[in-house]
Amino acid sequence: MLLKAKERGAQRFELFSNSPMWWMCKNHNPSGADDGGESLTSWNITQHAIYLSSIAKYAADNWGVNFESVEPFNEPMGGWWKSRGGDGSEGTSEGCHVERSTQVSIIHALRAELDARGLWQTTISASDENSYAQATATWLSFNDSTHA
Repeated sequence: MLLKAKERGAQRFELFSNSPMWWMCKNHNPSGADDGGESLTSWNITQHAIYLSSIAKYAADNWGVNFESVEPFNEPMGGWWKSRGGDGSEGTSEGCHVERSTQVSIIHALRAELDARGLWQTTISASDENSYAQATATWLSFNDSTHA
């Protein structure tokens, strides 16, 4: 679909992640933690950054698609990303709650991995929250080096 969009004239592309890969999550479930809390294991923060930056590099080198930005998490402060529904059913949507301090770690790791692959022009898009109030609170929690 990405290549079809490019063929039809799309010129701006963003790579985004709903959730880290299943094996990076504490419960191996990309639908979220059992309790709606943070699911990404701390030792996989760099792995998540490597995964996303490797995709961006591959797309540039093999498909001629240069991502303008990479969004490493989607609606990260949402508490609704759970591995099971209230009725005990399996989670049906990919998502991962990511605490603000972990978001900072991911952003810095991702910047380093993008730079290591020569993708200096690729920006990091964060934080794509569910509401304006959440987005503002998250942005204000970031320090100057994270904003840069």
